[in-house]
Amino acid sequence: MRRGNAFGQLLARSTTSLLTLCGATRCKHTTKHVLKLNMFLRSGAPRSLSEVGRVPMQYVYIIQSEKDGSRYVGVTRDLKRRIREHNSGNAKYSSSKRPYQLIWYCAFINKIVAYDFERYLKSSSGFAFTNKRLIR
Repeated sequence: MRRGNAFGQLLARSTTSLLTLCGATRCKHTTKHVLKLNMFLRSGAPRSLSEVGRVPMQYVYIIQSEKDGSRYVGVTRDLKRRIREHNSGNAKYSSSKRPYQLIWYCAFINKIVAYDFERYLKSSSGFAFTNKRLIR
């Protein structure tokens, strides 16, 4: 990437990302947005809409037992397979509480961010956040 017009090149390559950062194609926060877009592009995020399907996603999910109403929070790359594992009894923790129903999930591009968010949801403040914002 040439240094001369970094903002213009990032704008051309990732217009949708810029619009989510600011809501406009031109603004007075150019330097700040170039830094944010550089971080975004280095994070492994897709650089264009055509790359979205090729990026392996990590899913943070919450399932709830139909037997006793308890919840389980986890991370996986293949959400459908993981739910089948929980309901078939192949997962150690969830084998006695099945069947499970998927009640919430979120896709992440970055594996580390997904695991950090899972850890947060398992904390006491994350539990409160789940009850207040994610599941009603």
